[in-house]
Amino acid sequence: MTIKNVENITINGNGAGLTVDSTGYTGVTKLTVGDSATGAVSVTASTTTAVTASSTGATGTVSISGGSTQNATTGAAVTLSGAVGAITASSSALAAGTSAINGGTSVSYTASGETSGTITVGASTAPTGAVVISTTSASAGTNAMGAIAVTGGTTVSVTQTRGNVVATTDTMGTVTVTGSANTTGVTVTNSAIATASATVSGVVANTIAVNDVNTASTTKAGTITSVTASNFTTLTVAGTALTTLSATGGSGNITVTNSGLTTPTNKTLALTLDGQTAGNFADTNITGQC
Repeated sequence: MTIKNVENITINGNGAGLTVDSTGYTGVTKLTVGDSATGAVSVTASTTTAVTASSTGATGTVSISGGSTQNATTGAAVTLSGAVGAITASSSALAAGTSAINGGTSVSYTASGETSGTITVGASTAPTGAVVISTTSASAGTNAMGAIAVTGGTTVSVTQTRGNVVATTDTMGTVTVTGSANTTGVTVTNSAIATASATVSGVVANTIAVNDVNTASTTKAGTITSVTASNFTTLTVAGTALTTLSATGGSGNITVTNSGLTTPTNKTLALTLDGQTAGNFADTNITGQC
């Protein structure tokens, strides 16, 4: 099939899924592909085409490669790569799915109904704009939320929220953020630690790790200057440029490592601790805290 000089194309299905490759189409600036049943939707597009793809079933998946921008809506996992612009995606029932997002400028991903699913951003190609990840666990409870790993972004914000019913306990996923040369700030917000009871939904915390792209370099200055974290077991921050650290609701050690450079970029740390129940604070090459 040959398509020329059609700017907007919409393709809908109601079955096992759809596979669309529009790279051979001429003049397409907007492509919308949707499956109203539980199917896998796969789209490949040129970088001049804005792509919107959806699969509305609870176990439906969306995969997009290329596109000027990407917008994905599905039940289960998403696999997104190759966008030259913004990426926006949501999963209404991630469950144990594996979502992977690479490339793009800004990235916004929201997932609910998670049981043990994992989320990876920037593993092969880091995004160059702000990254916002928000997840909510499944309501049935007793979920061990999967790991979240983000590489890149100018700023990174990760939020994990418990969705479990009372008298059950959910465990937050581990969060690891690895900066790129553009990353300046990281915020990780988790639901507060709680003991399950007949009237309370239980929450168990997990680890948070933030790594500056130049943390191991003896010559390159770090870029991450600000970290905010809440409700964790241990918090580790590795970087030579950190100036502000705010930690709330921790239950274990907080470690700041800034010993990569022969002369650290920063030696003064503005430190705020609130609700820390256990553990120690340790740093290297810091001459003052307040």
